Amino acid sequence: MPERYELYDLAADPEERTELSELKPEICQRMVCELEIMHAGVMRDREIREREIRERIDQRA
Repeated sequence: MPERYELYDLAADPEERTELSELKPEICQRMVCELEIMHAGVMRDREIREREIRERIDQRA
């Protein structure tokens, strides 16, 4: 995960000229938290899938 995130209002600024993370830190922090939760879920699902695959391979051996 990056050390710094950028925040843009794409509806008002589709060219991404005005970076908003310092002007709207509460929005940026909330989005970072949501991203970290989503990332943790993806990693958990990945570990489960890898374990299932290893178990199938072991059963065939």
